[in-house]
Amino acid sequence: MLLSEDMIPALKALNDKVSAIISKEVAHSKTNKVSVGPDIVAAQKPSSILWAGAPIYVNRFKPLVFLWTAIALYCIAISTAAMGVVSCLISFAVMFVAYDIYSGVLHIVLDHPGFITMPIMGQACLEFQWHHHIPDDLVRKDFLLVLGDLNLVTGVSIALHVLLSANMGTDPMVMMLIGQKVLMAFFGQFSHRSAHEISKKKRGPIVNFLQKAGIMISIGDHHRHHTPPHDDFFCLIGMCNTVLSAVHRRMRNPHVWLVIFIVWTFADINVLSYLMRDLLVPAGV
Repeated sequence: MLLSEDMIPALKALNDKVSAIISKEVAHSKTNKVSVGPDIVAAQKPSSILWAGAPIYVNRFKPLVFLWTAIALYCIAISTAAMGVVSCLISFAVMFVAYDIYSGVLHIVLDHPGFITMPIMGQACLEFQWHHHIPDDLVRKDFLLVLGDLNLVTGVSIALHVLLSANMGTDPMVMMLIGQKVLMAFFGQFSHRSAHEISKKKRGPIVNFLQKAGIMISIGDHHRHHTPPHDDFFCLIGMCNTVLSAVHRRMRNPHVWLVIFIVWTFADINVLSYLMRDLLVPAGV
C-alpha cells in the first residue's frame, strides 16, 4: 500500500515549507506590486496528468527503483558476457562523460521558467526550480525517493531505446549502454544529493574522496549553480561543467537547448553504439 505524501513526515514538512514560501512571495508581490514567478504561480494550482502544479513533493513507488536497477545490471551482465570486460569498461568511461553532459543539458532545460507551462515536462521543471527555493530537499527525504524521482523517465527511456534500436533489444552494445545510462542516472542523483550534504561525516570518506577527485561534483562547485541567477555549473556529476558552461554562455536560447535535449534523449544510445563499434572493433576489443 502506498502512503500519501502527507503521511511521510519528510514530504509533509517539505510541502509545508512550499506553502510558507508561497505565502511570503505572494505577500511580497502585493506589497511591492510585482508579479510572482511562474514557479510560485504553478505551485498554487493542483497538478494533473498534463500540467504542472502542487504538490511539489510526492511519494514515489520505491520498488520500481529496484526493478530498474535489476534491469540495468542484467543488460550490462549479458552484454559483458557477449563483448568482454574491456568493452564494458571502455563503454562505461564513454557513458560517464556522455551522461554528465546530458545531465547538464537536461538541467538547463528544466531550469527555464518558461517551460513550466509545457505539458508533461512542466512538472519536472517545476520540481527542479523549487529545488532552488529549498536546496536541501534532496537530503531531507529518503534517498530511494530521490531515485524514485526518475521512475517514469527511466521506464520510458528503457522502453524507448529498446524500441528504437535496430535489433529490438538483442544488440549487446545497445543493451550495455542502456544499462549503464540507467546506473549513471542514479549515480547522478547520488552525486547531486551528496553536493547538498554539508556534513563531511555523513558524506563519508568515499564520497569525500570522489568529490576531491572530480568524479562527483563538490559542494563548492554545485553552490555556484545555486547562486542566483542559477545559470552556471549545470552538470550533476561535474567533470564537464567548465565545457558546458562555456557553451551555455555563448548560446542562451532555451529553445535551442530544448531541441538538443529532445534529440539527445531519443538518439544518444544509437549514436553512441555506432561510435563505440568504430572505437572497439578497429582496436580488436
